[in-house]
Amino acid sequence: MQRIILSGIKHSGKSTVGWAIASRLGLFFADLDDLILRDAADFSSIRELFREIGADGFQKQEAESLNHFFQANEGKEFVLSLGGGTIENSLALEIMNRDDVTSYYLDADENDLFNRIIRGGIPPFLEGEDPKKKFSDLYKRRSALYRNWAFRIIDTRGKTPAEITDEIIDTVDHT
Repeated sequence: MQRIILSGIKHSGKSTVGWAIASRLGLFFADLDDLILRDAADFSSIRELFREIGADGFQKQEAESLNHFFQANEGKEFVLSLGGGTIENSLALEIMNRDDVTSYYLDADENDLFNRIIRGGIPPFLEGEDPKKKFSDLYKRRSALYRNWAFRIIDTRGKTPAEITDEIIDTVDHT
């Protein structure tokens, strides 16, 4: 049974690659951010929700949405793209601590990620003095957590989404 979870820093390509993997393998695709917004219907964006309910409230909502997803998809195959900060949510990690999933960390270049993130404006988790330093600290902390949690690490540097998709699909057949 193919149950694939993609993790990585915000804008590392999880949704793009996840959708491509799901399409090629004929699996259901879900993006955790979309699931959260569906469950928190009063909000139109993750940024708005995060600003309104704060980090603790967001983590609770994230874990609830993840739990709903796993309950609704028990025994089904899927590809799930996590949010960038899910790795720091102990409740969410407990829910995903299962033998029937294969987790991948999409490891991308720190500077590339920062530049992609700020194109849409400074997100709430980087607001304040020196967003680049905040991001660098966050990148180092989360990268270590992703590396420890993931079943496989996929280096995305210099690769197209199609190449990353091919690499993951090649490993799926051997997991």
